[in-house]
Amino acid sequence: MRALALALLLLAGAPGCQRPTPEQCERLCWRYNELQFWDAFEKEVAGLPPAEVERRRAERRKAWEEIKAREFDPGLENCVRDCRRGSDPDQAACVDKATTAAEARACLEE
Repeated sequence: MRALALALLLLAGAPGCQRPTPEQCERLCWRYNELQFWDAFEKEVAGLPPAEVERRRAERRKAWEEIKAREFDPGLENCVRDCRRGSDPDQAACVDKATTAAEARACLEE
C-alpha cells in the first residue's frame, strides 16, 4: 500500500514539472498586459492627428511606467498565480516572443 501511495505522489508531482517558473509567469503577465495596453491605445487613437497621437502616447508611456513601478500589484500577483496553475512553459515562451496582442492571445488559446 505504501508503494502505491508513493507512486501516486510521484505521478501527481510529475505534471508540476511542466509548469512555468514564477519568473516565466511574471514575464508572461507583463508582456501580455503590455501588448494589450498598447493595442488598446492604438485603437483609441486611430484617426487622430499625428500630434495628438504623440501627445497621448507620451501620457500612456508615463502611465505604463507608473504601473511597472508599483511595489505591489494584486493584478500581477493573481496573473502569476493563475499562470502557474494553468499555463505551460511553451505558452510563456510564446507570449514572450509575441509582438502583437493578437499573437499573445493566440499563445494562451493553445
